[in-house]
Amino acid sequence: MQGELPDGYSARGPSLGDFEAVLALIRTCEAADEGEAEMTADDLRGSWERARFELENDAWIVTAPDGRLAGYVDVWAREPGARFVFDGYVHPDFCGHGVGTFLLRSAEGRARDQGGSVASTIVFSKNEAACRLLTTEGYTLAMHYLR
Repeated sequence: MQGELPDGYSARGPSLGDFEAVLALIRTCEAADEGEAEMTADDLRGSWERARFELENDAWIVTAPDGRLAGYVDVWAREPGARFVFDGYVHPDFCGHGVGTFLLRSAEGRARDQGGSVASTIVFSKNEAACRLLTTEGYTLAMHYLR
């Protein structure tokens, strides 16, 4: 793991027992960003069952001092040793506490440890905090997806 979390927050790799809480977090973030949640249990299960993905090493959850799930990220070797994809979420109640920075840097560290040289992620353009974090951390906009 890379970086520091604020006092009282903790991070660890998720387990299968965290599945429902992670799904609920992702759906909450999608609803906040886009007005509706699209992630399904099958979608998340598929992500966790991808080739070259080890849940205990390639994902992190952050728990807030009150015990709620504050954030989640996973990193996947799309092209082993070269291109990695991150997928991260911070619960709206915990934005601005350093959770997103911690998760991003943790995912980047894992990708670097595996020889990664290119990293990408997708964020909703109206999520100004996520866009600002990525810009601050040196990411540049590569493309837009229109729906």
